[in-house]
Amino acid sequence: MPNQERGEEQLSVKDMPLVDQYLQCALPVLFIDAEHPAYPGIGGTCFVVRYRDRTLLLTAEHVVRGAAAESIKVPARFQHLA
Repeated sequence: MPNQERGEEQLSVKDMPLVDQYLQCALPVLFIDAEHPAYPGIGGTCFVVRYRDRTLLLTAEHVVRGAAAESIKVPARFQHLA
């Protein structure tokens, strides 16, 4: 990884097209509090995987640990910042 302190060039994700492409696949994992549904929180990210005839959302276990299933939402689309 480049180190700017040693005079090396620092890379942007835009310099790595495959990484940028994979980042576009990430979706936020939202947590909705029933008492405050207008103010969802983002606890992490996930991505979609197709396995056989199933569509799965994969995320790290710590993202959803302790959360009630009904409070977890994932938007079908998300506008990534450019």
